[in-house]
Amino acid sequence: MIRHLPALLALPLLLAACQTTKPTELSAQEKRDTSTTLTLSADGRVSAQSGQKAAVGWVDSPDAAGLRFGDAPFLVPRQVAGMNLSGRRASPGRDIDGLVQYGTAGQGTWATLFVYKASAFDADLTVMTSTQSAAIMSAPGRRLVLDTTASLPGGDATPVLRQLLWQEEVGRASTLVALSGGDWVVKLRVSGPDRARVEQVTQAALAGLRVDPQTKLSPVLAEKLRPQACPSPQQGPQATKTALDMGSSIVEAALLGPGGHVWTWPPEAAGEVCIELEGREERRPFLLLRRQDADGKAKGWLAPLGDAGIALECAPGVASGLEMEGAKAKYVLRLHAPGGGEVIAGYDALPNREQMLKIIRDMLGAPIPLPPAA
Repeated sequence: MIRHLPALLALPLLLAACQTTKPTELSAQEKRDTSTTLTLSADGRVSAQSGQKAAVGWVDSPDAAGLRFGDAPFLVPRQVAGMNLSGRRASPGRDIDGLVQYGTAGQGTWATLFVYKASAFDADLTVMTSTQSAAIMSAPGRRLVLDTTASLPGGDATPVLRQLLWQEEVGRASTLVALSGGDWVVKLRVSGPDRARVEQVTQAALAGLRVDPQTKLSPVLAEKLRPQACPSPQQGPQATKTALDMGSSIVEAALLGPGGHVWTWPPEAAGEVCIELEGREERRPFLLLRRQDADGKAKGWLAPLGDAGIALECAPGVASGLEMEGAKAKYVLRLHAPGGGEVIAGYDALPNREQMLKIIRDMLGAPIPLPPAA
């Protein structure tokens, strides 16, 4: 039994929601829901009006200069390059977390800031996934003209930003900037008809972003974010799915070990991780990363789905060969999401490339409605 089944069932629409590239038009009900103001006191405590939950949603800073999403270590500005805040959304219980928007399509240029928690896999890998998925989803006619790392305006010289810029032949441009701090990710998207204006808005939004002093931003390392394509497709027999009851936390802990964390990132040796495939299903991008030994033999998979901090991992169980009701699970398939993780299957061997692709496509292509927020 999968304990977090609603989160799994919501995956297709969750991914679509987190890959919005145009301003999100909020309904009247959403505007009422997202306009609730929570107050952050000088000592950092959150208070709310009667009947409201504290620290869920967007919170006004004490000086009213910015907004904070829940307990995220970032304050986002109320105004960017002359553009006022035009919308904000919080989705507690849906793993999408929060976004704010500046400007509108009618004004020509708009910006969207996303703030959300990365899942159990490394936040830096989430940043890589954000930028890679945007590249996969690039519209026809767009060309990538900038792919660089940079420091945050007002900070030190440490490169903590990954920035990409696309331009269309008609002059339109769009940027994507991502950074991570602690287990949180901030993603900025700006689009407009003029490249100079887009770059101006991008820099203004980054300059207006305030990071809590105790939060250390993760440095962006070029070699960390750009694994190479695998030299050849993985070949291997199909694995057999076990019949383990994954509803047992004892079984899950035995299979995964303390914490159930995925691989460390970056990999232990150059070339240990490569890109088996990058693609999209139902307009949703995905990566299939292969972890391999020195001879190029696959020993695990990690598949970031979209750019919302969601991934599938298939790796050896710590208690390799654990038996339960006659079934062995030498490898486990685990879903990682911002709200937590869940083992969803066990296998007697490492699933091959085609099995992993089928799992990914079934998960991304299923037309399953989003359940109500908790």
